[in-house]
Amino acid sequence: MKISKNILAFDLSIQTLIIGFALTSVAFEVIFPGSLIYYLILQLVLGFWQVLSAIGIAILTGNKKRLQYLVAVAAFFINAGLISYFWKDYLFEYKIAMIVIWVAMPVVYALWYFKMTYRDYMSFRNSNRLNDSFYEPIIDPKDFV
Repeated sequence: MKISKNILAFDLSIQTLIIGFALTSVAFEVIFPGSLIYYLILQLVLGFWQVLSAIGIAILTGNKKRLQYLVAVAAFFINAGLISYFWKDYLFEYKIAMIVIWVAMPVVYALWYFKMTYRDYMSFRNSNRLNDSFYEPIIDPKDFV
């Protein structure tokens, strides 16, 4: 199955909306203290969306970049969980470490996936050719003949 420009455009649009709302909620924190919780909720929603998108695109196309992203996300959760559980007695500033691990690092992953999706969409939009391996199906029908 080939990925279409419309799927990438939809994915990019949803990500942009969620990121926009999240940044707006951070800006409102100055005016309305306590609205930072909306940022954290939107960060969680964005994470779910990006992981589901990466799983879908990786399954449909076998895209290696998406598979690398999924492996990195799994490694992040394993490491962050282990750090949160075992090092709570050893870290000098445990709260700061948890903010870095559970708030700042997911932003890095979100920006990485957003950039990946944006580049794929732009390369697809700027070239009408489907010669990139990203747009080729995983299973070649010729293999079954």
